[in-house]
Amino acid sequence: MDLFVGGHAQGKLQLVKESYGEDITIINEFHIKIRDELQKFVETAGQAGSEGCKTAEGNDVNCTEKEKYESRISEELSENELADMIFEKLTAGIIYEKTVIISDEIGCGIVPMDRFDRLWRDITGKILVKTAKISENVFRVTCGIANKIK
Repeated sequence: MDLFVGGHAQGKLQLVKESYGEDITIINEFHIKIRDELQKFVETAGQAGSEGCKTAEGNDVNCTEKEKYESRISEELSENELADMIFEKLTAGIIYEKTVIISDEIGCGIVPMDRFDRLWRDITGKILVKTAKISENVFRVTCGIANKIK
């Protein structure tokens, strides 16, 4: 498996198509697939956490769906466990020797104000670290030029 990361619209997909030909499975926009899986988890956690939230003193308060899933993550799952779960789901059944994963680098720049976006950014980073560790080659693409980093 090979991994290509870089900024949005930097020519990653075109570069992969030109370099690998037809006999390869391309998983493009991996960061979006991670977001979709995280969103599904959020929706499920919001339903599971319908009992509400508590203050630090243990008093019941009304809370948003986002606060419910954040509470579930801190109580039931660590971010690492959640990243492992999403990674396993997204990579189940792929043939590593014939797969290229392409992802935008979303961990640079301004930290998002929205809690979900911060969680997505962190989970994506953790999943890309796992992906890079098991990849044979890792490339960073800038302006359509791939720099091999592993």
